[in-house]
Amino acid sequence: MNKLYEYLDTVHSPYEAFVMETASSFFPVRKHWHYFIELLYVRKGQIEAICDGKWYSLHEGELLLCHSQAIHEFLPSRDSATGEIIPGQYLVIQCDLNALNTGSNYVPKFRHLFQAARQAECKVVFSAEDLQDFDTEAIFWGCIRERHQRDYGYTVLLNSFISDLLIQIVRIWRRNGLDPKDVRYVKPEDKELCMIAEYIDAHSSQSIRVQDLAEMCNMSYSYFAKNFRDYYGMSCKEYIEYVRMNKAEELVLFTDHDLNYICQEIGYFDCSHFIKEYKKNKGVTPKQHRMMMRKQKGQDVLNYFDEKDLVQKSEE
Repeated sequence: MNKLYEYLDTVHSPYEAFVMETASSFFPVRKHWHYFIELLYVRKGQIEAICDGKWYSLHEGELLLCHSQAIHEFLPSRDSATGEIIPGQYLVIQCDLNALNTGSNYVPKFRHLFQAARQAECKVVFSAEDLQDFDTEAIFWGCIRERHQRDYGYTVLLNSFISDLLIQIVRIWRRNGLDPKDVRYVKPEDKELCMIAEYIDAHSSQSIRVQDLAEMCNMSYSYFAKNFRDYYGMSCKEYIEYVRMNKAEELVLFTDHDLNYICQEIGYFDCSHFIKEYKKNKGVTPKQHRMMMRKQKGQDVLNYFDEKDLVQKSEE
């Protein structure tokens, strides 16, 4: 099973910017995660996104923020009346927050602000109305131009463009209750916790003991468990299960492997327990989910829009 983790050389290339069309051979974008944030602006049409287990229908002029380490994917939208795919074009910026500096002693660094916003569950979808006083599209095009032309001083301009955009997002959060004065700074232990996510992804087919992870971070079990929950918003066991279920869904929907093989690939040794956990997470059994996918195979094998209702029901 391939990793969900997507590598970006943030040392030599901390920024990326590009245009994506729903008609592209690279679309839909399957489940993945990375250590940099991803900003998506819908320029034309409509697309669907699943980020951190939540489903979003994104329309023209809206912006989605995918936090660092959030598992996400992008899918085409369908017209509710005809069932036809709605064409879409969106602009993307990917950025390592460690490469940015707010340039002020009283304003916390972006990585601290965005970590606090995620823990506070601040909004991640921004409407055209939210962005009406700011030329968001021009910022995205400016980043795309500078990233691909790479003219003299382009990294300085990229830093400026992206900082402008992120400050606007922080201002929206601030108007909705986030107080930058309450933002805690990242503790040295958080760096260890950040790398644990990559370890879990790479070793999800093996038995993973939380105690062993705590020892890898040179922490006691209780201290590691508390810090992990503070950092990720869920327990370590829940996070391991979350990663495994996302990998299981990929194998169920996009391969012909039997359940015994899938169980082994994601670290389960009891097939009946796996089926029970899959249904609890996805709302249907693996077999039912695969059958739903195959019914739509004649239309588009990668579009499984009945899943949207299941995601929403599982959140209720």
